[in-house]
Amino acid sequence: MILRLRSLLPLFPLLVACGDDTTAEGTPGPAGYDVTFTSSPFTVEAGTERTVCTYVRGDNTEALDAVRMQAAQTVGGHHVIVYVVDHPIDLEPHDCPQGGQPDWSQVLASQDAGQETTFPAGVGFAIRPQQQYVIETHYINTSASPKEGVTSSFSLGFAASGTVTQHAAPYFFGTQNIALDPSAKGTSGSSCSPPDDMTLLTMFGHEHRFGTGIQVGLTRAGGAEEPLYEATDWHASPITHFDGGLPLGTADSLRVSCDWENTGTDTIMFPHEMCYAISMYYPARGTLMCTTMGQKDDCFCFYQGREVYDSGAGGSTVEMTVRRAADLANVAVDPSAPRTAYCGLYHAEDWGPTGPKVDAFPAYQTYQTDVALKDETVSVVMTQRDVTPGDYRVFCYLDTVGGGFYPAKGVPVSFPAPTVTPVAGETTQVDVTLNLALP
Repeated sequence: MILRLRSLLPLFPLLVACGDDTTAEGTPGPAGYDVTFTSSPFTVEAGTERTVCTYVRGDNTEALDAVRMQAAQTVGGHHVIVYVVDHPIDLEPHDCPQGGQPDWSQVLASQDAGQETTFPAGVGFAIRPQQQYVIETHYINTSASPKEGVTSSFSLGFAASGTVTQHAAPYFFGTQNIALDPSAKGTSGSSCSPPDDMTLLTMFGHEHRFGTGIQVGLTRAGGAEEPLYEATDWHASPITHFDGGLPLGTADSLRVSCDWENTGTDTIMFPHEMCYAISMYYPARGTLMCTTMGQKDDCFCFYQGREVYDSGAGGSTVEMTVRRAADLANVAVDPSAPRTAYCGLYHAEDWGPTGPKVDAFPAYQTYQTDVALKDETVSVVMTQRDVTPGDYRVFCYLDTVGGGFYPAKGVPVSFPAPTVTPVAGETTQVDVTLNLALP
C-alpha cells in the first residue's frame, strides 16, 4: 500500500461546521468598526475543554473590503478563529473539531481576550455579498467550577470596494509531532521555510495547558539564527508587532520550539497539545500551514481556503461508524488507549487504487479525541455535516504515536477505503474498519 504523502497533508483541519439556522445580521460594532457578530454561548465543565462553532451570515448586498478587525472572547477563552465560506450553511451551533474545512478561509485567529488588527494600506480581506462566517470558540477550563456563558465575537471595519489589492491570511509554523509521557517534561519543534516570499504582520505563540514555553528563531539565507519571539504563558502569549512588516523569503527559515510539562497520568498528543507560531501574512494564497507531522522531521507547507479549493454547496450529512479489526497486527502502540481518530472524505475521482491521488485534497475532514478502540466490538461515530451530495471514499486512521494529521508508520488505517454516496437533505451512514497498520 502506497499512501501519497502530499495528498494526505490537507487532513489538517488546523485545527468543521457549526452554526445558526438563520441569517444573522451584524450588530453595530465598536468605534471604528461597521459590524459585530457574536457566537452562541455555551458551558464548559470543570477541568475540561470544549470547542463550539457558530454560523452567522452577513446582510451586506454588495462586496466589501475589510481592512480592520477586532476579536473578543470570554475571559479565560483560549482561542477564537473566524472563517469565511462561499455558500450558506444553516446548522445549529454544536461542538466541533478545531481547524475548519479545506475550502474555509480563515480571516482571524486570536487567543487574546481582545485583539485589534489594522492592515497596511491596500491589504485586507474580500467580503462577498451575504458572506457566510463560521466562529470557532475554544475554551479550556482549568478551574474547579463550570464556566457558563462562554462566547466570542468579531468586528469588521470596511473600506470602499477596491481598496484591498493584496489579501492577508493567517499563517501557522510549528509541529504536530507531540507525544508527551505522563509526569514528564518534553520538547518538540520544527524548522520551516515558506513556499513563497511573504511579509509577516504580527506573531504569537500557541500551546495548550501543559505548555511551559515557546521560542521562535529566524535564520536568513546563509546567516546565523536570530531570536524572534519567546513566551512562557501558554494561555495568554504576548503578540509581537513587526513595524512595517517582517519580510520572509523562501531561503529564510523559522525554527519553532515548544516545551511542556505533562503533570497528568496519560500520554498527551496533538491536538490536546499544540506548538505553533501564528498570525497574519500577506500577500496571501490562502491559510498557510508549515508543519512537521507523522513523526517525521521534514517540514511540509500547504495552503487551505477558498483560494485553492471549493468543496461545493453542502446540504447532506455523513455518519461514519469507525471500529478496529479483530486481527489488527503490527500496530506501533496499543490502540485501546485513548487516542485521536481522523477521517477524510475524498471525491471518488481523487482516489486511486492504493490511496488518494497526488495533490488531491480531502473534500471534508473531521476528527475526534479520546477514542479508545479496546477491541472489535467498540466503535465511535464521527459526523461530517454540510457535505455536498456525490460519491466519496472514506479514509480513517487512529493516531497511536503522536503524528497528528499525517498517519505515521504503525498507525491503524482503513484500507480499502469504503465508498459513501450522501443524498441532499439526508444523513447517510457508512461503516469504516481500521484493518491495516501502516507499513
